[in-house]
Amino acid sequence: MELKTLAILGSSGFIGNRLCKDLSNEYKIVRLNRNLKLKKKLKINHLICCSGPNKFWCKKNEKKILRNSSNFAKKIINFCKENDIKNLIYCSSIQVLKKNNNYLMPYIKWHTNIEKYFYKAKIKKKIIRLPNLFGKPEKNRKDLWNFFVNSIVKFSYLKKNIKVKNKPNQIIFAMPLNFFVKFLKKEINIKIINETKIINLNKKFKFRTDDLITLIEKNLKRKNLVPKILFENILQRKFVLKNIINKKEYLFFYEEMQSLIKFVKTK
Repeated sequence: MELKTLAILGSSGFIGNRLCKDLSNEYKIVRLNRNLKLKKKLKINHLICCSGPNKFWCKKNEKKILRNSSNFAKKIINFCKENDIKNLIYCSSIQVLKKNNNYLMPYIKWHTNIEKYFYKAKIKKKIIRLPNLFGKPEKNRKDLWNFFVNSIVKFSYLKKNIKVKNKPNQIIFAMPLNFFVKFLKKEINIKIINETKIINLNKKFKFRTDDLITLIEKNLKRKNLVPKILFENILQRKFVLKNIINKKEYLFFYEEMQSLIKFVKTK
């Protein structure tokens, strides 16, 4: 049976690079950058878009958000039409469900605007709203250490004190990248019945910040890493690890953490 062909837009980024690697045994992979140019005509079964700016770029370039995101969405839609692509998967953000975060508002506007264009487009699409992810990068790039868990692992090796700005009870997501890859594989093989399917990944890997840090520390300790992690304005921590995720989810978390730790160690 002929393998399906997946075009990955954003193939050089944190998510895209990993998708290209982890899906290459089961699918034909076509790497795309934001120019959206194919070297030759291909039959593409799915276009997976995981390309977009981070929250820092959005904040800095707030005045460009609507124009740039509109142009980007139109470009993707035209690319699908020109290449007869029937299925589009767009990696959005669960932050679009929030309307009261002023700092993230430019980032929220980017994804909200693109979702609006895609929703109107006459093409079958799945909009997957992602939470914060973490995991082993395929390449060592500076911006890949902005993720909460990734940054703690890196600073643990540098033996630096780590100050956490979040309050201990602040809710934070930390979805392992390997879990998302497996989830995406499943979605690729499920036919889109309605023209648009929206998936909010905001139920799993949701932690209090203090619980997440305790879980991270437990994994770091397996590698004899004992970082000094402090909350700002709180002098002492006394947290006990509870059953905050089920065994199956913990296995994903553990495997991704160990891969990340190994990657940091070799860099």
